[in-house]
Amino acid sequence: MTEFLSLAFPLFIVVAIIIAAYYATKWIAEKQKVIMSGKIIRVIERVPLTKDTYLLVIVVDGKPYLASASGSGVQLLMQLSDELLENHEAASGGATSQFAALFGEMLKIKKDKDDPGI
Repeated sequence: MTEFLSLAFPLFIVVAIIIAAYYATKWIAEKQKVIMSGKIIRVIERVPLTKDTYLLVIVVDGKPYLASASGSGVQLLMQLSDELLENHEAASGGATSQFAALFGEMLKIKKDKDDPGI
């Protein structure tokens, strides 16, 4: 019995560490999302050009802009067309909607299998 406990305890510790790391990562990601997007300003996309230079697509009060960020500062490059933002929101919203519809369909199928009396 002591041999089993000597093997099970380290396994339990490793599983607990993995679960804690998972929840800590989720918590950090949620905090990062709050930091990256505000009520008026949102960072839609950030693409690295070099080690310390990035191109950013940001939305300020509903208008999309292209900006450059580096160690020396941030520069506004140009205002982008509103269609770009609409296409981005339609593409990301569409994927979410498709997933939600598929997930709802799968739940309905499972419910029908579990409860054949209905």
